Amino acid sequence: MKRSKGLLIVGLLMISIGTSLVAIQNFGIGLFLLISAVVVLLFALVIGAKEKRASKN
Repeated sequence: MKRSKGLLIVGLLMISIGTSLVAIQNFGIGLFLLISAVVVLLFALVIGAKEKRASKN
């Protein structure tokens, strides 16, 4: 659970930085960060599900 929480925090930070970069008209880096954040959050979701399933058994 520790690894997925860390990735969740990193993903949320990336989203906040990406949205602020898009807001100040820096679209290239901002959109890259937003897309990367979605990938990181999906990765955290998969790891969290695997860890939850492993702790159940």
